[in-house]
Amino acid sequence: MSSSQPLLFGFTDPVGFTLEAAAVAPSAPGVHVVADSGDATVYVGQTGNLRERLRQHLQGDREASVLHQQVGELLDTEGHTASAREVSDWLNQCTVRWRLADDPRALKAELMTALAPRFNRAMELPRTGVWWVNQGVFYDDERRAGIVFANSGGPQVNHHLNVRRMRPGDVVLHYRRGELVALGEVVADPTGTQRPYGPTAEPDDGWLTRIEYFPLSVPVPLVQLPERDGDEGPFGKNGTVKQGYLFPVEQGYAEALKDAFADRWPPGSPWSDTERRFWIFQSNPKQWDLTEHLPDMPPGSLDDWIVTRHRADMHPGDGVVLWQAGASAGVYALARLAGVPHLQPAAEYRPDSVGEQEYKVDLVVERHVLPPIMRAEVQAHPVLSGLEVLSRPWGGTNLVMTR
Repeated sequence: MSSSQPLLFGFTDPVGFTLEAAAVAPSAPGVHVVADSGDATVYVGQTGNLRERLRQHLQGDREASVLHQQVGELLDTEGHTASAREVSDWLNQCTVRWRLADDPRALKAELMTALAPRFNRAMELPRTGVWWVNQGVFYDDERRAGIVFANSGGPQVNHHLNVRRMRPGDVVLHYRRGELVALGEVVADPTGTQRPYGPTAEPDDGWLTRIEYFPLSVPVPLVQLPERDGDEGPFGKNGTVKQGYLFPVEQGYAEALKDAFADRWPPGSPWSDTERRFWIFQSNPKQWDLTEHLPDMPPGSLDDWIVTRHRADMHPGDGVVLWQAGASAGVYALARLAGVPHLQPAAEYRPDSVGEQEYKVDLVVERHVLPPIMRAEVQAHPVLSGLEVLSRPWGGTNLVMTR
């Protein structure tokens, strides 16, 4: 580090990177510099609380500290993920120095440019339009809500901040418990909001992006994925999945993955090769009230709908807006076709057709629209105001719409 001495003017002398050293650091904004046992600068960090941040590096985990994450990946080996103790032991062999700063961001940027520390690799990888999300226990909640969500409190780690970088049309690979379980498509720009699931006493603030989920009928195990060496985005050098939430996927690897499992991607999904159409399915509350039946139609449930028109144009994967007519007209749920129209006995609520057969189509409920988008809102919208269901509400049960 000798050649960098002028840059480090005003910093403390280097000391062993231990909890004892962290304990004497000030609880104030500043910049810290970590050097390895060979005196090479490996990390430059900024923080609003030096003492707390140094402790996080030593005692935290891979989500709380980029330095902890990077050292962990350095120590990971085939079949073994380095423990927090192993990371801490490695850091104990390093030295740390710090400096108070009114503008720690500017000082860090200057040092980063001059020192190029290896553990400050460009964490904000280029946008490729393909994302890998590790959802674990949150998958079911987030699928039901049709979202991905990352907390914005605490340390600002890039695998959380990546949620802000998602854009409509992006593809999402949903990973849980050792398998790719769904393909998704971003359908709206990210928003800052509170977590819409989990404990409500102290809801988390964070970033939310709306996703249309396409669950895989046959999940893809991690061991079946194309070969990887750590340059693909969500993987470490030994091919294991990184700890963290959301990572961009390198474009070449995304294409290899798309091609390798072309027969697994669900109809209508962004990697399917089938054309996708969109429909409004309208219910008449005098015969069948959608709002009354919604509690029995949770996200992920299979239901069916009467088809009176366009049945030759309907295909699995087509998107569906479920619309209630009448005094409470509006959009109440989103769904996806799960088959093609087929004949079934007429429903009991259609007494004029009892004993006859009629065409119906199976659909999967994707999510409830909460709160519903009422007719007045649709009429006021510059795009939705052109929907046929507004100009021709008598046009039937099945109406065409565009994406």
